[in-house]
Amino acid sequence: MQSITDLQNSLSELQDIINSTINPVFSDLQIGSAVLTPIIASHDQMILKIDEMTSFLNSGIIVGLKGDTGLQGIQGVSGVDGQNGVNGSDGLQGLQGIQGLSYQDTLIIKDNPSNFVTSLATLSELVPLTTELLPNSIYEIKCYVDFSTVSTTTGLYLALNTPVGSVDFVDISVPITNVQSSGTLRFLSPNSNLVNNAPAVKGTGVNVANQKLTAIITGHIETTATGGPLKIMVGSEVAGSAVTIGTLTKLFLNKVA
Repeated sequence: MQSITDLQNSLSELQDIINSTINPVFSDLQIGSAVLTPIIASHDQMILKIDEMTSFLNSGIIVGLKGDTGLQGIQGVSGVDGQNGVNGSDGLQGLQGIQGLSYQDTLIIKDNPSNFVTSLATLSELVPLTTELLPNSIYEIKCYVDFSTVSTTTGLYLALNTPVGSVDFVDISVPITNVQSSGTLRFLSPNSNLVNNAPAVKGTGVNVANQKLTAIITGHIETTATGGPLKIMVGSEVAGSAVTIGTLTKLFLNKVA
């Protein structure tokens, strides 16, 4: 590809040729001739264009051919992070979950793991069933006492011992000797004037010796400012005659308030 300097040199040589050869010829011709007038005009225009091109090249202003695309520049440094937007409004509150069963959370179950035998006419604590009661609380109680006696003339002595000052609304049912020919059992329960925290029932014999029977304690106990232990107390109706408390005995105690 020719450079600008080469183009300038070529135009300069062309102009020199025209000046040395063609111009002298036109000078010798009859300028007024009608036949040569158009030729002379074309000659003058050509000389003018050559002069314009020479002047343009000499000025150094020329548009070059489009070059290849340059390499991509290095990415600039990231700008500073903008400020956080305003927090959106709080969403609607979800639905309240279903409340769990308080009965399962507060239920206490106690067992009698081995037989307990007593021949005392006084009450003894059935230790595996003893439970501590909280103050200012209400408990629902159900206790099933599995028992048997060695004689039909010996009954079960059963009591409930609760914290001092508590109010006990309970029923204690103990099977006793049947005096009816139909063979049905009879039960003995405490009357309504029993002293608080010491309700008790003493049976009067049983129908069959060494036969499993069930005594039942049900009701509720309301403690005051003083809590304390709840005790199931057992004994024999007749001193020296054995009563056995069996392993099916079970206490259910539920704090309801």
